[in-house]
Amino acid sequence: MKTFRVDPRVLTFVVLGLLLFAPGCATPTKTKTVSDALPRPGAKVVVGTVTNETGHQFDFDVSAGLRAALAAQLQRRELLAAETPAPGDVLLNLTITDYRPGSAFKRWVLPGWGVTVLAVKGALVELDGRTAVAQIDHQRTVAAGGFYTVGAEHYVLDDVARELSGDLQTRISKGGDFVVTAGSRGDVVTATEPRPDARTAWVMEVNDRRPELGRIGERHAAFGVSMGDVYFSRNVAGFIRESLELELTAAGYRLSNTNAAVNVSCEVKQFWLHTRTTAFYWDVIADISVTVSNRSQTPAQARAFSATARKRTYVWPTASLCGKVIDESMANLMNQLRADDSWR
Repeated sequence: MKTFRVDPRVLTFVVLGLLLFAPGCATPTKTKTVSDALPRPGAKVVVGTVTNETGHQFDFDVSAGLRAALAAQLQRRELLAAETPAPGDVLLNLTITDYRPGSAFKRWVLPGWGVTVLAVKGALVELDGRTAVAQIDHQRTVAAGGFYTVGAEHYVLDDVARELSGDLQTRISKGGDFVVTAGSRGDVVTATEPRPDARTAWVMEVNDRRPELGRIGERHAAFGVSMGDVYFSRNVAGFIRESLELELTAAGYRLSNTNAAVNVSCEVKQFWLHTRTTAFYWDVIADISVTVSNRSQTPAQARAFSATARKRTYVWPTASLCGKVIDESMANLMNQLRADDSWR
């Protein structure tokens, strides 16, 4: 049988060509559905249905309250569609999947008890109602105690509406850039009954000191090809504050700004998500760094905490996967915080 010899240089060229044009390494487009892309910058939003599917009735119409808050926030950002929508506008339909009005008194008496929670899911769809252009998944928790949180069951609606409208503004103005949603720490921390001598704590301020305050990262394909910027659906400083408050309550503190024994301030140094890519897979990496200070001490004692999480994928890194990596990094950071007593 006749044999053939292949020049090694030719074989190398062929292999490199296959890697370059393999599906996992092709240059992505901005309209990839895995990116929850909104394809038309300049679109306005029609507020559609807001449905209560919690299975409970409340002292006020929470669906109507959230719908009104959304309309107000979209109007403030000049994103609310006119009474007669334009052809390129989109329809926002939401479902309230969890709503717990909570109690300011209970939040003060028992950390983690009486939390106010609002969780919504939904979608942006074309006006014909048949084509989804982005998924919505958002949760907000108020865990801090004290009577300054009276009315949280109402202002949590405004908070969610404000953050959702900011999320939509990013998606629309950036032409469908990658927007990542992270989970609330309220789903994973466990409240404990405070000791009789439980101390009070207060998160005074959380300042965002990152060099770049807009995007939170960038994804790359093989050979450094950009897959676009990454944005966060929440305000980063607000997300860190919420997480700090929930961890303090889980550690047994009462949260109150009245005669607090521990006054905490925090500076966010890094909140970044990126990819390290080969021809065969992506490593999705989230790095979070903060400096937490105890202002009750003289001089104030500061401690730096940093956490990194990563997950490997052999397909396009989705927004859902990126959110899970951020969740893991945040969990690592908060575990460090809770385990370290020296800053308290």
